[in-house]
Amino acid sequence: MRVFVAIPISNNFKKQVENIRPRLLKAQADVKWVETENYHLTVKFLGNVEESQLDGVIQALRRAGDESPPFTLVPRGTGFFPNHRRPRVFWIGINGELDKAFWLGERVDAYLAELGFEVEKKRRYHLTLGRLRSEKNAAALVQAAQEVDQAANFQSFTVNEMRLMQSQLNREGPTYSVIKTFPLQG
Repeated sequence: MRVFVAIPISNNFKKQVENIRPRLLKAQADVKWVETENYHLTVKFLGNVEESQLDGVIQALRRAGDESPPFTLVPRGTGFFPNHRRPRVFWIGINGELDKAFWLGERVDAYLAELGFEVEKKRRYHLTLGRLRSEKNAAALVQAAQEVDQAANFQSFTVNEMRLMQSQLNREGPTYSVIKTFPLQG
């Protein structure tokens, strides 16, 4: 099964993002938008994991959660990967108690490395809003994103848990389901 570790985002933040989406849609860019129910911050993508490995992964994540404290994150504006001149992925950045968020990621990496998973080389917490399928109206989307940045007033949210998620790919896009939730108790 295809799995990843995620930080859930608050319902309030989801609503805030949905409130700005109409301004972004006016750009009429060729974007595959992420569905609201799929919004998350990725801690670590594990890829295909065998059922026989799942218990070890769950134990590793439980240990990481036990050692990681809750923390507060603040959305901080939009951006593009690789950059605004060649936009492919459209995202909202994250600020706040990033030291604690990175600590969580390091704990996840450390315990999953014991099971043979690679350590992340570079971790950038962000909320992916969409993937550009072509360059059609990409410049208009970049302009709309800059306008949203000036007007948006995203509220902070508290992270109390992480989740092990399963991703099932289909024609319409991925469907995510929670395998297990791990409270942050450090």
